[in-house]
Amino acid sequence: MASRRNINYTRLADEDNDYIGNEVRHDPRFDYSPGSLDEIPWKSIGLALFLLVLGCFYETRIAYYSWRGAQGYRYAAIPGY
Repeated sequence: MASRRNINYTRLADEDNDYIGNEVRHDPRFDYSPGSLDEIPWKSIGLALFLLVLGCFYETRIAYYSWRGAQGYRYAAIPGY
């Protein structure tokens, strides 16, 4: 593959100040202010509790069926933490 040797490169600026003067630049990324700081996120809490109960139910069911001796269920199916 042929390389391009006829490309003119320019040196980058030593400073990254791309604004004029000593004025403070406005950055809109930090303007976010949620409208409800004191509101409790009930949907998020409910989802977290639902997922907690679902996981506990699944592992308890495996343990129960393993204890009863049901075919296809073993204590090894419960992950070790």
